[in-house]
Amino acid sequence: MQVRLHARNTFAFIVGAGFLYLAYLIFFKSGDGFPEIDVDLNSVVSYAVLAVEMGGYAVRKIHEENKLNIAQKGLTDEGKAELLTKADLISNYLILDVLQRFPRLKIVTEEKDSSISEKEATPYRADSYSVWLSIRDILSQIPSYRLTLSDVQIYVDPLDATQEYTVFGVKGWGVMTSSGKKLYPHPLAETARKIVVSRSHAGAVEKLARKSFGEGYDVEPAGGSGYKTLRLVNGTAGKVII
Repeated sequence: MQVRLHARNTFAFIVGAGFLYLAYLIFFKSGDGFPEIDVDLNSVVSYAVLAVEMGGYAVRKIHEENKLNIAQKGLTDEGKAELLTKADLISNYLILDVLQRFPRLKIVTEEKDSSISEKEATPYRADSYSVWLSIRDILSQIPSYRLTLSDVQIYVDPLDATQEYTVFGVKGWGVMTSSGKKLYPHPLAETARKIVVSRSHAGAVEKLARKSFGEGYDVEPAGGSGYKTLRLVNGTAGKVII
């Protein structure tokens, strides 16, 4: 018996086998259907900043329309109401929409509700190109650094300090005190002996802080992780427990 190979059939077989192997690498060996991607961290951070700007635009617009749709999504460990607003959900949707440009980027978000549709989000979607133009000078200063995208993980809290948002709303400044007043910087040399703790998730933190650091520190409850961090930066608090 004699077997004869035709060049055309042989070529078709090799091409077919090559595609099958490529499909195996993409859909099975890589785990989630996408090969590893090497990116510049500058690009990821730029999109993250754009996402924050898009989300912030929605938060402000929803408050201006007075359509917060405040709901309670549960209770904190201390039994206090944990609030959820339309701004949380719309902002979360828009932020994730921008970040999903990177298929292997790991994203952990506080809001798990995915019931928002594109139709609901569209009225609060800023023009991304206009937003990018307004921040491109800042983005150009981000240093370049190559890394594997799957090694990057982003945590999203679409509206930090929801409780303060429902009480004080949107002010003409980015950061406020827990009483809704504008925050002014203080000299770092005059750092206060003060410990700032979470207002809504305080638990036994105040007691623990006094036990650990002594009575020489005052303990102050405050809302918003960003605000508490800035208290360290501007010297109006010496320690923060989140």
